[in-house]
This record gives sequence, structure tokens and C-alpha cells, in this order.
Amino acid sequence: SYELVSDNLLDLSHVQYLHPVLTPESDPDSYWENDIVQDGDVVTTTYNVRQIKPTPFIRLNWPDAPEKVDNIAGVRWEPPAAMLLKVHMESASPGDNRSMKTWGAHLVTPETETTCHYFWSFARNFRHEDQEFSDTLRDTINSVFTNEDGWIIGEIQANMGGETDLMSLRPVVLPTDEPAIRARRIVRKLLKQETAVH
Repeated sequence: SYELVSDNLLDLSHVQYLHPVLTPESDPDSYWENDIVQDGDVVTTTYNVRQIKPTPFIRLNWPDAPEKVDNIAGVRWEPPAAMLLKVHMESASPGDNRSMKTWGAHLVTPETETTCHYFWSFARNFRHEDQEFSDTLRDTINSVFTNEDGWIIGEIQANMGGETDLMSLRPVVLPTDEPAIRARRIVRKLLKQETAVH
């Protein structure tokens, strides 16, 4: 179901469990920041990891990254399933203003009740002229979406069978699930309004 893709992107805490190339080393100096803002039918969540040693993905993008970086991440969701993902890597050293910024558009279109089409794009503000790097980066991101996110989302849908209403299955809901729950409630509200009009 297309909503499972939104669930995945709206809970950025999943990165540490599903994506080894994006996961920071354990570090007593690092800490997480999480916030959720809802403006009408738009949900925005941020999930920042501060004072981390560069992850393999950061090293791929920024070979001479400083010893500690802040990974600033956020997702803006608009119904029914259009998302903008930003990941900014910034030096955590005082006085060092270096940074690298990426943005991704994630557009999900239902195909059937339990399948969808997932379109994504990726933009960056660095190393534009390096075609070999561009190819490696594209392949890395595609592998993350296909072999990690796509695989687990497919397993979840298989476990749900033909069901698409996750909440009807009475799942355990964690604090990091709140943005996805808000998105699901908005979709239900809009579907109900659309049905009432017709």
C-alpha cells in the first residue's frame, strides 16, 4: 500500500535499524533531536543527529568531512503521498561553516490496494562535475530504496495480506510513529470528505 511508503519516510528513526551505510557509530557525545509540526494537512518531521562521526554515506559524499558532523534531516509530507526529504551534513566544529546539502522528492502513486509506484529524485549542492561520483551515489541511493526500504515495506505488506488499514491491526505505536499516524488520519479525513461529495 502506498501509505506504507509514507510511514517509512516519516519515521526517520528507522535509518539506524535498516540502513548500515547511513548509521552513525555509537558515540557518547552524539544526541538526537526530533520534532513534528502539522500545518493544516501538511506534516513535517525533523530528525537531527548531532555531533556524530561521519557515516559511510557522509564519507562517500564528503571525503574530507570534519571529525564530527551534524546530520540535519527532515521530511515534509503532503497528501496523499508526496514527500520532500532533506538531509544536510554540517560541520559540528565551532567556526567551521562547511556543509553539504541534499534534497529528495518522493512521489508515491497507488497501483492497486496493495501495490504502488514509487518515483524519486535526488538533488545536491556539491560535486556536480564528477560523473563517476554521481553514478556511485545514484546506485547507492537506489540500492538503499530497493534492497532495504523496499524489501521491508514488501515484507510488512505481505504480513498484512490484503489489509491496507494498518490501525485496524492494532499495531504497537511508538513516539516516532506520530508523523505517520497523523498522515494516515489526514488521508482518512480527506477520503471521507471526497466520498461525502460524491
